[in-house]
Amino acid sequence: MGYVGVEYCPNPAYSDIRFALLPDFQGKGYIQEAGQAVIEAIFTLGKHDKIYGVALTDNAPSIAALKKLNMQADNAEPYGVDARLRVFSISRVCPRSRM
Repeated sequence: MGYVGVEYCPNPAYSDIRFALLPDFQGKGYIQEAGQAVIEAIFTLGKHDKIYGVALTDNAPSIAALKKLNMQADNAEPYGVDARLRVFSISRVCPRSRM
């Protein structure tokens, strides 16, 4: 069927959500459902405070999927400077400390 997961980038300061589906399973909401579950699990484990999503500039379906995961455009360069890439990110919401 496919894959959705979070992996370290070549620069371990960054972690990147990655996904791929076989053609028969694309466009059915699986990336959004699995992606949201993966992001929630990663943040719940406390391993990362921010997760990046990277897509080629001409890969409209991947960009749309990242936006549906509530990721916002980001100026980070998890793969170095590469004009062919669009970078997005989502941050863990930290509860306010109570005094």
